[in-house]
Amino acid sequence: MNLSLLAPAGLVALAALLVPLLLHLQRQSEARP
Repeated sequence: MNLSLLAPAGLVALAALLVPLLLHLQRQSEARP
């Protein structure tokens, strides 16, 4: 695999993991009284 293909794929995979995590943390902070 070329680095030009591997780098964007890695960023997409990282974003796919980080986005739900950030949304979950935001929901927890909003749920606090």
